[in-house]
Amino acid sequence: MAEDTLPLELELLERIRTRLESPSAWTKRAYARNLLGEIVCTDNSDAVCFCVSGASYVEAGVVARERGLPTYFVEDAVRGDAMRRLLVAIYGPNYAWHNVPHWNDRSETTHSDVLAALDGAIATARAELTGGVNEAQV
Repeated sequence: MAEDTLPLELELLERIRTRLESPSAWTKRAYARNLLGEIVCTDNSDAVCFCVSGASYVEAGVVARERGLPTYFVEDAVRGDAMRRLLVAIYGPNYAWHNVPHWNDRSETTHSDVLAALDGAIATARAELTGGVNEAQV
């Protein structure tokens, strides 16, 4: 399955995971930081690491531009669905009153936890949105 035919939510989750793959690309208590560890905007060209939410905003913009879609649609609707799916991967179906930034910033949340949660959300999205078809199968 070519990337441009992936469901938007699945593509967004995979892009977030790719952006945060390296421990040095992930941060806490800020959407984005520069090389000096200073807080910067997610669209700042000096941003080198992101929290999960910060990465989701960056990648939503990329998906919107590449697919020729309105940014507000991808940031609001698609990103919202992706973050809800991530919350279910973290907390299960009873995720009410939880949010991704709070979970990301908890002292006990590790980079491995972030990747594992994203992997869970991606697997669920792939199964539900594509019938479990893997890119390597196409």
